[in-house]
Amino acid sequence: MLQCRRRTVDELMDLYLKDKVAVITGGSKGIGLGLARAFAREGCHVVIRHARRRR
Repeated sequence: MLQCRRRTVDELMDLYLKDKVAVITGGSKGIGLGLARAFAREGCHVVIRHARRRR
């Protein structure tokens, strides 16, 4: 009898990011923050750059 095991998204989407460096611009909120968190979960060293404009 055949048995099939379901794979998790983590198993299917290994992007080999462990110990890589991700530089995120605009990472203080929104999509940038979400990406920074996702890269960190994958083992990346994350650098976030945020510049506030002077008015």
